[in-house]
Amino acid sequence: MSSWCYNDVVLLGAVEAIQAFKVAVCRDKRQLISAVKSCPIPSDLPSDAWSDWRLENWGTLWDLTEFNKSYDVWMKPNERGISFRSVEFPPLPLFRMLSEKHPDVSISLRYFNAASSEFQHVYIYRGVVNEVPDPSELSWLD
Repeated sequence: MSSWCYNDVVLLGAVEAIQAFKVAVCRDKRQLISAVKSCPIPSDLPSDAWSDWRLENWGTLWDLTEFNKSYDVWMKPNERGISFRSVEFPPLPLFRMLSEKHPDVSISLRYFNAASSEFQHVYIYRGVVNEVPDPSELSWLD
């Protein structure tokens, strides 16, 4: 049985840039980010290669899942936070790719891997992932 990784994302940037990001990556009106929509699986992928491809491109085996009802805050253009679950690992490759496609949006991702008890906070900007050793250093999240 798979374990969950609990993720919190905060988007930083101009309202227009955040809104464009959400339109490009969210699967429906509930505004949950979709790995499938954001980074579709190639149609010519061999059937035995799907798990390796997903781990390499998404960082997780399945699409992202609701964690709590905080996704409702994304219904307003100026709101910018969401919580979700991913299977086994955080979706770092997915958010790195999204950061490259949306260079005007910075992404703060905090995650807790239930299986390993690993807690990590990273900041992603223009495709570069930086670990945050002390989350208090990010005063712009206040």
